[in-house]
Amino acid sequence: MTFLKAIAIASAFVATSIIASNAYAETDLRQGFQTVKVNYSKHGVDLKKRTRFSAAPLAYQLFCLKNKGECRPGGASHAIYSASLVAKLEVVNQRVNRGMTFRSERKDTWSVNSKSGDCEDFVLTKRHRLLRMGIPAGALRIAAVRNSKGEGHAILVVKTDRGDFVLDNARPNIVKRNKTGYRLIAMSSANPMSWTRN
Repeated sequence: MTFLKAIAIASAFVATSIIASNAYAETDLRQGFQTVKVNYSKHGVDLKKRTRFSAAPLAYQLFCLKNKGECRPGGASHAIYSASLVAKLEVVNQRVNRGMTFRSERKDTWSVNSKSGDCEDFVLTKRHRLLRMGIPAGALRIAAVRNSKGEGHAILVVKTDRGDFVLDNARPNIVKRNKTGYRLIAMSSANPMSWTRN
């Protein structure tokens, strides 16, 4: 099962706790998401863009049932940009990319610290190592994207006060998110069990 299909399956599990008053759920069958659109205008806030929430992909939810410590929210929603932070991101990206072997999976099972796996496994391993280095969980976001060929892919986005940086098993160096050439489909929020979609 592909990553984007897993997100589509997860649409049935949108938590009602994220539905604010005056919000309504809407299913977008083209993308396979259950979305929640929040109307803030009734609360005196004039927003042109409505926020769409979706549940985490089902495979990630199953991973979190077995690995609760890997899925806790917490800390700042942005890391403070510094030379030290960039060095940590570069080291983790390179070591995980070199230390794991890419393997396509027929059954979409997410795992951490494996010797091989697909893009989600690379993401979870990088996230795990950065958490151990003291990067706040709220700044580490899992993202579903499409590449220039339209193929689904997963990357780790690190939110900083100087923009979003991407750790990717498809490239050796970290880059700013707007330089990847990827189209963002969905991304975890500071709470990794709650995702927003484009």
